[in-house]
Amino acid sequence: MARLAIVENGVVVNVMVSVTGFYPGAIDVTDEPQVGPGWLFDGLCFSEPEYPAGDSVVIPSVWSVLEFKRKFTQSERMHIRMAREASAMIDDLFDLVDSAQGIMSDDADLVAGLQYMESEGLLATGRAAEILAV
Repeated sequence: MARLAIVENGVVVNVMVSVTGFYPGAIDVTDEPQVGPGWLFDGLCFSEPEYPAGDSVVIPSVWSVLEFKRKFTQSERMHIRMAREASAMIDDLFDLVDSAQGIMSDDADLVAGLQYMESEGLLATGRAAEILAV
């Protein structure tokens, strides 16, 4: 298995695990396990970004689709499957999830979708925050 980094404009936006060790445009970072979203790439080397002292930086978590879906209980997953048929909003959210290469904890559609599911009673109050936590 290989770890591959997706870099846009010199910044790592995603790191994924690949069985084949290939993804178009990705850079192999298997030997650099510390590289993650937010890291910088100058074309040759990766480096951790420097932040001014005292600044608090929250780097979003990134999960595979399977890892993300496993953050739900089996009961929640079953209710979500049923709700997809009745709710265009929930179906749209999980269509995006199913199409994603990686799920980022700070994705605006994801956060709004989970909050919507809480407001509709599909998830218990506070579950959205638990699911989005590391």
